[in-house]
Amino acid sequence: MLFILLLMTSTKTVHVQARVDEKLKSDAIDILNKLGISISEFIKLSLAQVVRDKSAQFELQLLAEDKPEHYTEVENIDQLKALIGFSS
Repeated sequence: MLFILLLMTSTKTVHVQARVDEKLKSDAIDILNKLGISISEFIKLSLAQVVRDKSAQFELQLLAEDKPEHYTEVENIDQLKALIGFSS
């Protein structure tokens, strides 16, 4: 069950309150902490992406283990752009 309450505040932001299962919240916070973001930041990012893309499709993934072989060393920005397929 998910229940969301929006309350207007004086700083032109809203307070978002959601009712979720305690274990779901705890498990999600553990993963988000490992990803380096708070649950509040995640909600803001998710809402911004929904507005931007007009859809709710997104993916964040935590690697099973943080191993050096998961990294690729780059020596300059052009090499990085080529690696990620960036074209200007």
